[in-house]
Amino acid sequence: MEFLWDFLNHQEGPRVRDRLSHGEVSLPGFPKEITDQLLAFSVVLLLRFVDEDVASVFKEKAAVKSLVRLAEGYSARFHPLARLKKQVLSCERSLRVWPLLPLPEEAARETAGLEGNSETNACNSLILRLTSDLYHHLPENHCVFTGLDNLPIDKCPRLLPELCSIRVPTLFCPRAVLEVLAVLQNIGRRCAQVSRQVAASWEQRHQQWVEKRLRSRQRRNYLCMSSSVKLLSPTLYLILLLIALELVNIHMVHGKNAHEYQQYLKFLKSLLQYTENLAAHTSPEKNKWVETVRLTHTALQKMRAFGEKEQMLMHLAKKPAGEAAP
Repeated sequence: MEFLWDFLNHQEGPRVRDRLSHGEVSLPGFPKEITDQLLAFSVVLLLRFVDEDVASVFKEKAAVKSLVRLAEGYSARFHPLARLKKQVLSCERSLRVWPLLPLPEEAARETAGLEGNSETNACNSLILRLTSDLYHHLPENHCVFTGLDNLPIDKCPRLLPELCSIRVPTLFCPRAVLEVLAVLQNIGRRCAQVSRQVAASWEQRHQQWVEKRLRSRQRRNYLCMSSSVKLLSPTLYLILLLIALELVNIHMVHGKNAHEYQQYLKFLKSLLQYTENLAAHTSPEKNKWVETVRLTHTALQKMRAFGEKEQMLMHLAKKPAGEAAP
């Protein structure tokens, strides 16, 4: 069924149903490869509803056996949840480029003098605390999730891929689930935008520094950027971890009453607002790196405050059934 939904319905997929019904593709011109795949998976689906005697005869055929294995192992590619997983992993890969970005020795020495202010220290403390809290909500049946208590998230290369590999049902997702996924997708999209912008700005400024083409103000801005990036990197990793954990527990949204659901959406939208502001401040047009520290501090405080209420989906997954809201 997930395969058919991918092919026929999901907006990010081929949308075969819409293209045929809207006349975008003519039947004579319909690709034979897609027709063959649809028919093959339809046969597998039919075998679930015919008599066992008939089904067993067909399932003995090598081609049908192969199709059944493919169908049983298939997971959605174009459902919003699947697209968000892909988005998280893509953003994580782009963040891994940051430590490789070049920094001239002279700039590194000058940057060291800008680090260690009270707001940056407060942010780092919050990141450590929030990361530790999120680690406590990792699935217990995966060995890769053990022994992480004191390890920074950016030092755990397998963490996000393992979380995103966990199978989550995608059929019959109600409106509340899709609404949450839409907000999480927008957050992930902005995180990816920030990552791209930082890498592009860094490379440009580095080249200008090496060629001694930076004016005094631009030079100061470059130093602020190199200092801010050390804070933004773990912050974005933290947000990606939060998204991945909420994805694993996305169907726990049914455990929220109307008020709790609205409060949860409000929190997610505040996180979205932070990433939107971050994208604006790190854009080539603005380059406001000092302001990103203030934005980050405020966002981390909101994450801590909402986390203390234990109203994220990962929190509901840990509660006994009797404690969840009806």
